[in-house]
Amino acid sequence: MIRASNVVITVAVAMAAGMVFKTSHEVSTLESRLNGLNQQIAREQEAIRVLRAEWAYLNRPGRLRALAENYSALRPSEGDQMIASFAEIPEPLKGPEVFDTLPVPAAKPDRPNSPAPPIAQAGPDDPIGLLLARSEEDERAP
Repeated sequence: MIRASNVVITVAVAMAAGMVFKTSHEVSTLESRLNGLNQQIAREQEAIRVLRAEWAYLNRPGRLRALAENYSALRPSEGDQMIASFAEIPEPLKGPEVFDTLPVPAAKPDRPNSPAPPIAQAGPDDPIGLLLARSEEDERAP
């Protein structure tokens, strides 16, 4: 006859086998995930190498110089452009006469100069409108 100890041992072996199967399945799942991550890292590292090579290619000094000459009004400074002393620095323009020479836009003939439209009346739910109304009142007060 089957003894109770044989049944207990058989159940324990079956449980151990189930645990081993579960653990090996988890390990294989994690290994496949790790392999996927390593492949992704390798792809990203390759992309970084390509981008660095492209950056180095696009930032060649000769290419940048040619682009600057073709598309920029800036030129290298020459020897006669250098300031040798403080006396050579021009004085800034002074006085309001400087502003008299500046062009001033004229009023549009189809629109007469009119004051700004009035601000809408502030209600109890409009704190910003109340502040604006108060500031208008303060400006009107002598």
